[in-house]
Amino acid sequence: MSIAAQTAKVSIGPSPYRAYCQMLQQQYLDSPMHVHIETVGMCNARCRCCPNAVSPRRTEKMSDELFAKIVEDLKELPQDRFLAISPFKLNEPLVDPKIFQRMKMLAAALPQARLWLTSNWALADEARIRQLADVPQLGYIWISLNSLDPLEYRQWMGLELERTVENVRRLLVWNRTKRFVPLVILGRVADGTPQDRQFAEEVRRTFTDFQEGLDYQIGLLPRGDWMGDCAEADGLAAARLAELPCARWFEVSITCTGQVAFCCMDGLCHHPLGDVNRQSILEIYQQAACRELRQLLPPRRLVGPCAGCTFT
Repeated sequence: MSIAAQTAKVSIGPSPYRAYCQMLQQQYLDSPMHVHIETVGMCNARCRCCPNAVSPRRTEKMSDELFAKIVEDLKELPQDRFLAISPFKLNEPLVDPKIFQRMKMLAAALPQARLWLTSNWALADEARIRQLADVPQLGYIWISLNSLDPLEYRQWMGLELERTVENVRRLLVWNRTKRFVPLVILGRVADGTPQDRQFAEEVRRTFTDFQEGLDYQIGLLPRGDWMGDCAEADGLAAARLAELPCARWFEVSITCTGQVAFCCMDGLCHHPLGDVNRQSILEIYQQAACRELRQLLPPRRLVGPCAGCTFT
């Protein structure tokens, strides 16, 4: 499963993206390809392109009992096809003191799964990286870096750049030695300005002692409006995607309270599909309205929550 297909499909045009959705339709009509599990609601950052600061789940934590129930639900998924598990949603996963234990539980229960971790990496000290290095079945780590200008970084994320850069370097050094994750992506939420290209140049200058393509890759994600909760979405991207279906219809997005959001972009869970406290993951995924979306692959402009979305 191509990482590019999950992180940069917006740049490859409509026909390949539609074909990608049709491939998912053939393989994942009745079971999800990707499951998000938000184990805590908190984030240590205050990113201006993310609605976490106003999330009602900020103080919530997923119980061990609910997490164990989710793992049991996931065992019902087919083991003969790829499954991605992202142990986060609208949060910073490293805030959870149990995150590495929980990732190991997922890996042990799901041999077909790969763990996709996204983090701002400000909390990734030596102790956390040592624990992460013992987690099997890591697929990639996406670090939400966004800017390498200290002032812009602080304004954008509410964090100190120097500490994050130090943590990124620590990860790259560890991974050179142990190679516990096949891909590290240094990412930016793109805004369509020249700063997107400038970000790539700054990454190469900052990490000049590491090799792009071997030690890390540079990634850009389209800026979304989070179903109206952030106002900085790319209108041109929304128009370009309006006639296309969405690959996110083949995912399950579980919040730390157990509610299942419509998709990864439904950060505040405006459109809940179910609740894993009372329903199984497959029951929620296979409900008639959701399955119909995957069967018909309609233009997203015709699907209420998806109209105007820029995410792929």
